[in-house]
Amino acid sequence: MDIEHQTVVAATHSPGRIRAAAVLGLLTAVYTIGYIDRQVLSLLVQPIKQSFNLTDVQVSLLQGLGFSSGYLLFSPVFGRWVDVGNRRNVLAYATGAWSLCTAMAGIVRSYCGLLAARFGLGGAEAAIAPASWSLIADLFEERHLPFAFGVFFLAPYVGGGLALLLGGSILSAAAHWNLSSSPWLANAAPWQLVFMVVSVPSLLSAAALLLFVREPPSRRRQTDSAPAPSLRQTFARLWHDRGFFGNFYLGMACIIVPLYAFSAWMPGFLMRRFAVPIQQVGAQWGLITLIAGCAGMLSGPVLAAALRRSGISSAEIRLPVVCALGIAACCLMLHFCTTLTQALLLAGTVIYFNSAPLALAAAALQQVSSANLRGTTAALYSVIVMISGLAIAPTLVAVLTDWVFHDETRVGDSLQWVCGVAAAAGAFLMMRSLRPYARLRASPTGPLSGR
Repeated sequence: MDIEHQTVVAATHSPGRIRAAAVLGLLTAVYTIGYIDRQVLSLLVQPIKQSFNLTDVQVSLLQGLGFSSGYLLFSPVFGRWVDVGNRRNVLAYATGAWSLCTAMAGIVRSYCGLLAARFGLGGAEAAIAPASWSLIADLFEERHLPFAFGVFFLAPYVGGGLALLLGGSILSAAAHWNLSSSPWLANAAPWQLVFMVVSVPSLLSAAALLLFVREPPSRRRQTDSAPAPSLRQTFARLWHDRGFFGNFYLGMACIIVPLYAFSAWMPGFLMRRFAVPIQQVGAQWGLITLIAGCAGMLSGPVLAAALRRSGISSAEIRLPVVCALGIAACCLMLHFCTTLTQALLLAGTVIYFNSAPLALAAAALQQVSSANLRGTTAALYSVIVMISGLAIAPTLVAVLTDWVFHDETRVGDSLQWVCGVAAAAGAFLMMRSLRPYARLRASPTGPLSGR
């Protein structure tokens, strides 16, 4: 089939390019706003610790287990709902719910209340991956999926950078606000006001989803008409092809550890190691996260396409291996940073290597999943990644700092060991998934054909 004919066929089965691009832009904006709500906590670690007299481990529970437990509990629910229901509605309702949870984090007056708000936020944000990934897979042709996911996965870096940049600005401004006339806000600390302010955009984005997005037809359901299999059948199929799925899921879980560990603890490391004010950390680290993350996310699909043109197959798996080895090397060098500039540049390199393979991994997973299983496989991926990235990574760094090194200024050493070992393990596991992935891609029906 020539290129012209492929274009004609694709045009008859897919939404218009302009509408697809517009929906992708809105989905990316929703993900970005969700990441701001999730990640702004990392900038507020020190004032929250002081307000509630917390240890690093207790703070890490807010960053990790408090959020990820909700994410873990609700991911299967949203994954299944996405496969059988209206994906636009699922995402819109969830976006409104996490807006309320973010605002609640600024209203509660206890550590347990803040922990509950983080749990609710995690549960609602569990809808992002299954709903958005499934929509994107139906909006774009398969050969364009890596680039579409590359745009979508800009959100964590844009959101992470904005969380620090905007969070620092709001925190500084809130210290001078006169709210004595409001009984709800009169006694609120500046860090609590930050949560309230950043909750507003997510509520607006929920309304935008309902107003401007229509549920698209499935690209694959025309040829894959079988109903969604049961969860038991789904896991049986995943187990049958565990050579790929087991190594892929666990490998990406390891690779994602440095992203979440650095996001959670790099601001604290810079403030403790180099005595940098919180506003400066927000501006500098936020800008580094934004630039390095976006550069990696945009260049990853381009590098993979270049590899394929050079005759190198399975670039979606090979590139994550290279990036994981780069992360491991950078983490080992963190101990030797003696200046703020060195630390920022090295951490920025880690963020670049972390971001480059994420769109490729998402595209690879969608390419071996049928339409009636995309939500479930994406939800499972998100659960595994969240357990390692949010529940384990920040807490493991804190445990090493508090219980092994017994010195909060050595959080950099904890980052070095946790992230370096995880990245090396991720490279090994992804290499093990390479041959099974090539076999599944060569299969005419794929491993999860719904039969």
